[in-house]
Amino acid sequence: MEFTESGINFSIIIISLIFLFFMLPFGYQIYKSYSIVQVRNHILSQLLEQVPLTSEINVDTSKGFHFDGRENQTNVAHNITEFSYLLNTIEDRNLRDFLLRKDFSRWIREQLKNDELAEKVKKTENSGSMDELRIEIKRWINSHEISFSMTTSIIDLMKQPVEGITGFNRGMISFGILFVLSIAVVLIFVANNGDPQLANTIMSMMGTTLAAVVGFYFGGKSITVEEGKIG
Repeated sequence: MEFTESGINFSIIIISLIFLFFMLPFGYQIYKSYSIVQVRNHILSQLLEQVPLTSEINVDTSKGFHFDGRENQTNVAHNITEFSYLLNTIEDRNLRDFLLRKDFSRWIREQLKNDELAEKVKKTENSGSMDELRIEIKRWINSHEISFSMTTSIIDLMKQPVEGITGFNRGMISFGILFVLSIAVVLIFVANNGDPQLANTIMSMMGTTLAAVVGFYFGGKSITVEEGKIG
């Protein structure tokens, strides 16, 4: 079977569309995960600046910040340092709920008696959408220098990788990009040289490789990293 140049160009377009269809969800995942990590780190940076001022304030468990909503000692913040640590461990959906209810600024104002810090955190909570949050965070980062006199252990918490984006997923995305580029180059070469046998071989390989890309995609969706576990 001989492939015409127009037919091969059409195949390139179809393959590119298929690639975009399967890769876009990963792009959205990166977009969403990166946004929530920025929100988390923004609030953390505000908190860490206040550690020397509020670290001596400890509240009872009944007045502590309950990150899981239960009377669980390991998930209750009694001071600003514990709050900073637990803030970095909660799931994204819980973080969004806290932001919408303005729980962070309320607790800091009422229990830690720090109105200045509460107002800073409230500016983040008041953002009406993730887009507005990102604009506010970018403005704050560009206009404010974070103090490097923070404790090393808490700084390390702010360097956690973006949630939900595993090395497996990144490898799969890279593989997909290379797949599309290599197939496009080979097909153009075949079209210019008119080698139908090579074209048939390449078309057969395309089906197998595309099936692998689809398999990697659905397999990657089921793999998440949470607290150091894969499952």
